[in-house]
Amino acid sequence: MKPILVNTDYDDVLAGGKPQASRILALEFLAFWLVKNPVRVHRQYPAEYLDYIQQHTGHRPDLRQQGSGENWWGPLKEIEFERRLNSKVGSFQWWQPRWNLAGKVCHNSDDVKELLSSGGEWILKRAQGMSGRGNRVLRSLEDLTKIPADWFEYGAVVEPLRDRVSDLSALWLPAEDKFIFYRNEIDDKFQWRAVVLENGGAPTFSAEELSAMGEWQKKLAELAATMRANDYHGPFSVDAFFYHEGGVLKFHPCSEINARKTMGWIAYQFFLRNSPSQARLSLLPKKLTPEQWTKECNSLAGANLILSPPDAPFMWCWKETTSR
Repeated sequence: MKPILVNTDYDDVLAGGKPQASRILALEFLAFWLVKNPVRVHRQYPAEYLDYIQQHTGHRPDLRQQGSGENWWGPLKEIEFERRLNSKVGSFQWWQPRWNLAGKVCHNSDDVKELLSSGGEWILKRAQGMSGRGNRVLRSLEDLTKIPADWFEYGAVVEPLRDRVSDLSALWLPAEDKFIFYRNEIDDKFQWRAVVLENGGAPTFSAEELSAMGEWQKKLAELAATMRANDYHGPFSVDAFFYHEGGVLKFHPCSEINARKTMGWIAYQFFLRNSPSQARLSLLPKKLTPEQWTKECNSLAGANLILSPPDAPFMWCWKETTSR
């Protein structure tokens, strides 16, 4: 089997930045749970952590400190093509005529001033950026002066700031030729914190939610056909959300498209092991010492797991409700 590289600095590279080992270190261990390929790693991992993975998966990670690896998170083979696929500008331009989205693509601060002059609160989204990074709320011209000029290099999307209620994603699984759906939890800075997966990716929607979603699933099928026509055949997610406007629940069909592996994809791979009725993959801003890590692991029962090693910058957890 070919060694892999968990290149979770993928979005940074697409944005024109340098590869960031810190971004990889925060996530590379998730692959240890899911693949049997050798993994090119950027640090040493304690034996007790590898023992823990082997106990729960039946295989011991094969880690390589040297050599190269095949990109696992995102391809990085055709940079310009992949940049367009993952661009918030590109996704906005695809959805706007199909959903009558408010807002526009801006190429400089003067473009944004035109929108701000109409009043209200707005959100500016840089073309590239992962997990809510590259988003800024604009309430005044003063807020606009704090936006770096290079944020407009590939364009930026400026939309009305909505009274957000809940977040939802659709994940295309090419091997299964279908979309699954899951809820997301985000913080007040629009950064991802958890995936909640119900019924294997077929959550129960309320009548109000279904009404707000309208023909979203039909448009998703059209988008999947567009991605294939553009010679992209991997997994991709569409992040969306429900919001209130005038006391009515409405739906925003796309915050961004991620044409790569995603946290929803990771969650679904874990789901396939036991098929729980509900499961949760979460990221907690908590760093565990080796002693705290051992205590946390020992406190969990069944299929509930601490996925991250001791001293990781964040604590990653997998928790399941009843298995079917």
